[in-house]
Amino acid sequence: MSELKRATWKKWAIAFAVPTVTSVMFVGVLHTSFGKPLLMKLGGCPISIAPQADVEKARREALAHDRGEAPSPEKLALGFMLSSTTLHDVETWAETNGLSCKRKREDAVLVCNDVPARAFKASLGSAAASEVLFSFRLADKKLLSVSVWRYGLAGDAASTELGLLSRGLKSKLGEPQRDLGGKGAADLTASAYATTVIDYKFRDYTASVSTTNIPGKGVELHEEYLAID
Repeated sequence: MSELKRATWKKWAIAFAVPTVTSVMFVGVLHTSFGKPLLMKLGGCPISIAPQADVEKARREALAHDRGEAPSPEKLALGFMLSSTTLHDVETWAETNGLSCKRKREDAVLVCNDVPARAFKASLGSAAASEVLFSFRLADKKLLSVSVWRYGLAGDAASTELGLLSRGLKSKLGEPQRDLGGKGAADLTASAYATTVIDYKFRDYTASVSTTNIPGKGVELHEEYLAID
């Protein structure tokens, strides 16, 4: 891999691992149905072509510089156990709930589509998930992160879901390290790409919720839970 390509995908890995208002909005938009044509014109996502071991290394390095100091009171992950649940466990869960899932990235990623909220053991939200991405450690296939996407939400539905997630996280984890943007329906749809970000950062765990208003597509809501080894 050339040094230019290596630097490019490493920046993408950091963007995924260390959310900011800009990266959440830009990277999130590129990975929606609205943004994927642009992504392909840009040459595709570098993360998807980099070796998984290199992606893991870049993510560890990024998180090492953007973690909190205190240990997390809980490692919430929709009822899954980060650093413990295995790929086999998640696939068994998916089969039990009749879900459509596909392995990717050297079997280190499992993507499930159209997941009802009832399928999760401990969802803080109530809306069905358009897409759920489980990321596993390459060496032992232990769960590293759970990422949930809900596409095409109306402003009021997005506001209701965001409120549930925000209150649920606060009751379990306390006050977030970052809470940017309004949570009302009018706030979430105030302008094209209006963005809200809620971040929790601990020494061993991060949790985040964000929304982006996609023109003509509705509000996209993303929640992510990630273990830091």
